Amino acid sequence: MTIKGLKKDVVTMDSSLGYAGLGGLDNITKHMKPDLPTVDQVSAAMLMLQVTIEAKYLKKPMCSQQFGYAVNFTYHDRVQKWRDLVEGASTYSDLHMLLSVLDNCIKWERSLDNINCKSCKKKGDEKKLLICDICDTGYHCGCLRPPLKKVNNI
Repeated sequence: MTIKGLKKDVVTMDSSLGYAGLGGLDNITKHMKPDLPTVDQVSAAMLMLQVTIEAKYLKKPMCSQQFGYAVNFTYHDRVQKWRDLVEGASTYSDLHMLLSVLDNCIKWERSLDNINCKSCKKKGDEKKLLICDICDTGYHCGCLRPPLKKVNNI
């Protein structure tokens, strides 16, 4: 694995998380040298990226799910173990393996691209799709009764 390949994979994960609505930073490349970032810079970028991912978008072994009155997602102690391994990584190969572990623990199926409107059962028109922060159920503004004409940003 080359450093350019690792940097590309980190940037790709960042943009994929942002596009999917699962997390991500605005511009992860500003935390790394343009040409050849150091191991420390890449590990710092990976740690920042992991923090942006909510526990509900992670699966085992990084997250545990508890059922009760409400579904509660909590970070598993393995997240801290992963973070410790990233901080202690000394090679680009170590970081690439740890990036792969993080990638495999993300619930990509909960991406905005995969959310259907609960009312009309259709995908699309993401700008008019409202998503519940708790259960990730989606509704188009026009499918609500009464239809919602304007969305206030909170």
